[in-house]
Amino acid sequence: ALPKSHGKIHEVFSSGSTGAPVRVRKSGLSQLFWLAFTTRFDLWNGDDMSQIYGAIKTQKDAAAASYPKGVRSRAWGPGFPFATGASVILNLNAKTHEQAEWLSRAKPNYLLSYPSILEALAKHCLHEGIELPSIKRVHSMSEVLRPEVRRVCRQAWDAPVYDNYSTEETGYIALQCPKSEQLLVQPEGVFAEFLDPSGRECGAGEVGNMIVTPLHNFAMPLIRYEVGDYAEVGGKSACGRQYQVIERVLGRTRNMVRLPNGETHYPDYQDILDGFDHVVQFQIVRRAEEALEMKLVVRRALTNDEEGRLTSWLRERFQYPFQIAFTYHDEIPRAPSGKFLDYISEVE
Repeated sequence: ALPKSHGKIHEVFSSGSTGAPVRVRKSGLSQLFWLAFTTRFDLWNGDDMSQIYGAIKTQKDAAAASYPKGVRSRAWGPGFPFATGASVILNLNAKTHEQAEWLSRAKPNYLLSYPSILEALAKHCLHEGIELPSIKRVHSMSEVLRPEVRRVCRQAWDAPVYDNYSTEETGYIALQCPKSEQLLVQPEGVFAEFLDPSGRECGAGEVGNMIVTPLHNFAMPLIRYEVGDYAEVGGKSACGRQYQVIERVLGRTRNMVRLPNGETHYPDYQDILDGFDHVVQFQIVRRAEEALEMKLVVRRALTNDEEGRLTSWLRERFQYPFQIAFTYHDEIPRAPSGKFLDYISEVE
């Protein structure tokens, strides 16, 4: 039985490592560690917790947090060990222009959201000449943070982006290093392994499948849980802390591509739209064995030359001469979890 000192049991739901829904039982002690790592994240970032924290994310009560009002609370979250400023939250189903208008009224000093939302929002502000001077720092969550998202947030709001890595099932796994963009595994919360296809532990510079054992959830212990992400292992941390280092998270193992020649490959989408600031959003769909569709949300259609450049880049990133089709959309839907998927396969 769960020790009484570990608190009450509650359930969380996740898309899991395979995309199939997962239900996990967690204890009050797990929630306490979640709050502790959240506080460490804010302290490492140098956040002033007396100021206003804003978030655009999925809410259980979507109607209550919907545009134009969102919801406002007196604190950054329940259970914080000390007083904080207020928080304001908007459900992520608001349109990009509505998000920008809401932020101009709510005036948060910190903004938390998905990288895909942050990128679209920052590009919208740049295109429309919208200034949001209250925003001092940006926090990202739930999706892979690409370098171009950091860049466009700097351009739009002169705000740095701080990342963390967590899952509903395991809690926090890693926080961004205070001195760099590295992610540092939190050893007080999890035991993490990074394994190659043969099961060998990866060294610095190698990419491995992430395996995590949470250390405090006795309500439903997860032993060597396959998170479902690939990550590049780092060497020493820039801040000098003796933690395991993640140089970058590449994304979901289920997005591994099996090429028509039988080889497997994990495409790298980082900086793929460098120089394409008129592209607001993209998604790549594998429609057939040798055919990819690139869905685009744009401010103007691509020229033939631009489509040609993207075709070359996609073939280079996928390491195969796929047939590429470009389609244009007003909006690309998110997954039921609220996350945005860069790649979907209808073949594998």
